[in-house]
Amino acid sequence: MKPLTTAVFLVAAFWSNLGLSAQTKPQHNGKPNTLSVCELLEHAKQYEGRVVTVRGRVIADMHSTAIAEDACGRAVVIRYDVKAQPEAFVEGVEAKRGLMDKRPFVVTVMGRFKARVRGSFGYFSRVEVSRALEYKFVQD
Repeated sequence: MKPLTTAVFLVAAFWSNLGLSAQTKPQHNGKPNTLSVCELLEHAKQYEGRVVTVRGRVIADMHSTAIAEDACGRAVVIRYDVKAQPEAFVEGVEAKRGLMDKRPFVVTVMGRFKARVRGSFGYFSRVEVSRALEYKFVQD
């Protein structure tokens, strides 16, 4: 490699490692890359625009879907393409939306985080889900 090309490569590698370090450290549940809703929202600026993996309990109504965490009483809106996600994930969310299943539906999703999205009634945080990684109904 030419010296300039080598220098550019090393700088790019350094910056990419800095960007990943915040996402790869073990979190509260011991799994790398998995954040709680509370952790994500507490450090929203740090994760702005990044792909994150977050775990929480689904809450849904006819207008929106979110994942929440009781520990801090907060939630983050999730948006996903119904056709791109597993059928069991979509059915679980819809069961919560229609109040057909009272059990908590706990999910782990991966997607790009936006800390401040303008909505009809103000601002909110959102994860644009690219993959539903884990999803299941649990007993209270």
